[in-house]
Amino acid sequence: MFLKSPTRIEAFFTVYFLALLIQALIERELRQTMKRERLKALPLYPEERRCAHPTTEQVLRLFSHAERHVLSRAGRVVQSFEAEFTPPQRQVLDLLGVPASGFRGGAGSACITSPKSIPPASLVYTPAKKTMRCLPLILLLALPLGANTASARATPIAGKPAAMAQMVLPSHGVMLYGIFYLAAGAGLHPTAVLFHGFPGFEQNLDIAQYLRARGWNVLAMHYRGSWGVKGDFSFKHAAEDADAQVSYVLDPENAQKYGIDPRRVTVIGHSMGGYMAASAAAHNSRVAEAVLISAWNIGNDYETRTMWVSGATSIQSVAKGLATDNNLLPLSGTSGEALAREIYDNQPALNINNLAPVIAPRPVLVITANDGLAPQDRAFAEALRKAGDTHVTEDHWNTDHSYSGVRAGLSSAIFKWTHANLLR
Repeated sequence: MFLKSPTRIEAFFTVYFLALLIQALIERELRQTMKRERLKALPLYPEERRCAHPTTEQVLRLFSHAERHVLSRAGRVVQSFEAEFTPPQRQVLDLLGVPASGFRGGAGSACITSPKSIPPASLVYTPAKKTMRCLPLILLLALPLGANTASARATPIAGKPAAMAQMVLPSHGVMLYGIFYLAAGAGLHPTAVLFHGFPGFEQNLDIAQYLRARGWNVLAMHYRGSWGVKGDFSFKHAAEDADAQVSYVLDPENAQKYGIDPRRVTVIGHSMGGYMAASAAAHNSRVAEAVLISAWNIGNDYETRTMWVSGATSIQSVAKGLATDNNLLPLSGTSGEALAREIYDNQPALNINNLAPVIAPRPVLVITANDGLAPQDRAFAEALRKAGDTHVTEDHWNTDHSYSGVRAGLSSAIFKWTHANLLR
């Protein structure tokens, strides 16, 4: 290499120094977080053999096969196939406080660019193995967030201890039942309203506990006509109940009583609860952000056939699908056929994509899994972007609808995204 001049030599050593600095910071953050989490080793060596003192070189090698592929037509991206991270890769990202969404392509990304010189009217499949080029920069920029997050985990919160309140709150003449996880410490706290799915066997209370331990209040209630709550269950009533819960936490008297920061209210919903979270955000502009976990686009069911059972008419198929897995047992005042007809008669109102223009431009995290709902959730994310929302994040997990086996990682990812996007 011929640098030709002292100026170029100085520039070369400056770049070399910065590279060493980034390498040292990544190693320092990873090892310190391992110590705080009481991890003796990580599976970074080949064949996932454990490494007690990870280096930046090993981290980069771990991600060396992370690839992103792009299908383009006439210079425009038709579909992107994002990198699927292995459990060791996700563990390293989690320890460094780096969300997996940082490796996704899309608007504003400096790491992935659209292919150039695409032949007209042709499809071009491009393996874009470019994630590694910006990996050190992504990790370095995320280290302050990771450090702050780790500090929040390690430092006990002084003052008021954490608590749990058994809640009864009004909604359209009926009292809803549930619990309110209250964070430790005096002052106002970010607050999440957590909506369970249909019918609610999985309530995602581990997410509530995880957020509460990190300074959040979390309200988790049941809908009318479900799990012993009086009234008749319907999707319309559930959406009204979701609105009532958000209004409750934003009420000034309740905010003062429970230590709620009304500027930092988040809605989180899983499956049917994903639609309820989107609906509540659309109906109340004071909701700061939304997290949708495998959201069910209820109004699009007759097109996607998510709940269909073959061998029957459309309404009968949806009715049978809704009744599977004992789904109707915790519900009262309804039936599979009644719910199927409600969906059929109210398809535009129950189509989550129609809520996108009202939700934009607020931050939205769309989490998907291998449960058949990912295509419609990606369509919702695209609807948000078309409505002008530049704060949409998509995160796909290689798991089932209940996110079995990745619950801790799911809670961590939600916390880090909400922490990064909330007004502080």
